[in-house]
Amino acid sequence: MIELIITSSTPHKKFSFESTFVVIGSSNADLTLPEPSLKPEHLKIFEEQGSFTVVNCANDPFVTLNGVPFGKRKLQNHDLIQIGKISIHFEGTPSLLTHAQIEEQIKQKQKAERQERAPVPIVVPPH
Repeated sequence: MIELIITSSTPHKKFSFESTFVVIGSSNADLTLPEPSLKPEHLKIFEEQGSFTVVNCANDPFVTLNGVPFGKRKLQNHDLIQIGKISIHFEGTPSLLTHAQIEEQIKQKQKAERQERAPVPIVVPPH
């Protein structure tokens, strides 16, 4: 389980995800934030072999983990992710899934996202 607590808002907002994979971004993300500089997939948090990792997909130099810019880092409970003016505290409880099951969850989620973005064909009737 992944819990993200937005501490830059009053009152604090807590988001819980049963998934082993969470996308933070501006649109179609698991957690959409009101930060104008965000990309659709700005950050990804995922579980890998009993620990959690965060990836700065946008290569945003202003995104920090405990005050330090990063590309990809392991997460610990109580870590602070800063995105612009938004502060997010991380809490994670490893799942009991195997690595293969986690990989399958990620593939299914990515497939569903591709299907959502697939263009809808326009059928023009013949004259």
